[in-house]
Amino acid sequence: MYRPEKAKTTNNISSGNVRFLNLSCDNAEPSMKKQIFEGAVLAACIKGNAEIVINRKEYTISEGELMTILPMQEIQLKKIDADYNIKALILSSGFINGIPVRPDLDLIKEAYMHPHIKPDEKSMEDIRSLFEMALRRNSTDVYTCNIQKAIALSILTIAAAQLKSISMPRKEESPRQESIAKAFIDMLFKNFHRERGTAFYAEKLCVTSKYLCTAVKSATGHTLQEWTNEITINEAKRYLRTTDNSIKTISDMLNFSTPASFIRFFRKNAGETPLSYRKTAGRI
Repeated sequence: MYRPEKAKTTNNISSGNVRFLNLSCDNAEPSMKKQIFEGAVLAACIKGNAEIVINRKEYTISEGELMTILPMQEIQLKKIDADYNIKALILSSGFINGIPVRPDLDLIKEAYMHPHIKPDEKSMEDIRSLFEMALRRNSTDVYTCNIQKAIALSILTIAAAQLKSISMPRKEESPRQESIAKAFIDMLFKNFHRERGTAFYAEKLCVTSKYLCTAVKSATGHTLQEWTNEITINEAKRYLRTTDNSIKTISDMLNFSTPASFIRFFRKNAGETPLSYRKTAGRI
């Protein structure tokens, strides 16, 4: 493993809302800085291994594996093999919003919980071939752009099918626990700005707080508090990166009782203060 210090932006093909990258030891030194992608990223590891931190959780991506990074997630590359080769697809928020398919919320949750998967060999070979096809087309005419967007959709479709079929196996949970956990996550995404207490969601779902916590942990592998904190901290980071709002304004938007309580929450879950994060975080 080695730790390069500078990043080079070479050997990539862009078609506006879609960008294909071919990253290897021959043409690029990856950045080790914390960064946030405003769009989404799908990375296929062709050779070597890389250690990546996504929202303060560490993952290792190895040859033949895929890594999904959802919009506004914080990432940092920690280590990478000297002979690495990673092919990456970067999608703008405009491209994502324009996909002519209704968003699959369950699939998004799976990608959020399990960003790192190993597809079957045939699917991985198809993904690699599609990347190579896109990277060979370096024209900027409208036909090439449309072809690259079609290739991007094809890669996403294959990756989505693999994520659905091989996502991390769960313990045997009751259908009711799974149903309650899904209902909680749906409700949390809609209400976390205003309500983050267990009692609120338990009452809405007509279960006890204890049962709700057990159901969420059993069905998702994460505690209810982990879900709440993760979604809240990601939203706080988004505000800090994309707006000039004051800490007090952001604290009010996320319904913290005082700016001081927001700062304590942010430091505990992000490892630094909001102002420090705003100054140092990068954006792609």
